[in-house]
Amino acid sequence: DIRLFVGYAGWSPGQLENEIKDGSWLIADVTQQVVFDTAPENVWKAAVLSLGNEYRHLVNMPLNPGLN
Repeated sequence: DIRLFVGYAGWSPGQLENEIKDGSWLIADVTQQVVFDTAPENVWKAAVLSLGNEYRHLVNMPLNPGLN
């Protein structure tokens, strides 16, 4: 099986490392099952849930929190 995720994100040198150090990113050690056996629209949710209950509130965030 193969699954492609298409998009683009760019950073200046050292920017991503600094953002990770500052806690701007969540880093999840997900299984192959999450990546390949989860419906594409649910992969992010499954990855966040794998981080534990501390992040559970993020999975139900509206697409535009400003409209909440």
